[in-house]
Amino acid sequence: MRRRAPRRLARDHTSTGAALNDTAQELGNTVGVAVVGTIVAALVGTVLPTGAWPSAFAADFTHALQVSFVVLAAISLTIAVIGVRTLTDAKTLEEH
Repeated sequence: MRRRAPRRLARDHTSTGAALNDTAQELGNTVGVAVVGTIVAALVGTVLPTGAWPSAFAADFTHALQVSFVVLAAISLTIAVIGVRTLTDAKTLEEH
C-alpha cells in the first residue's frame, strides 16, 4: 500500500494556519471550561461550602465532574466523527 504525502499549507499561508490552530485550541478550552462549570453548578449548586467539605458534598462534586467529563467526551467524539466523515481524498493544493 502506498503512503500518501501529508497535506500541507502553502508557505505563504503557514502563519494563518498556525493562528487558526491556536484559535481552535483556545475556543475548545473555553467551551470545555464552560461546559464543566455549568454542569457542576447545575448538579452541585452555586455556592461552595467554606472550610472542610462534608463527605456528601464531596461525593456530589465528584459525581458532577464525572458527568461533565462524559459530556465532554461525547462532544469530542461527535466532532471527531464529523471531521472524519468530511475528509476528502484531495491530492492537490488549492490556491486562492
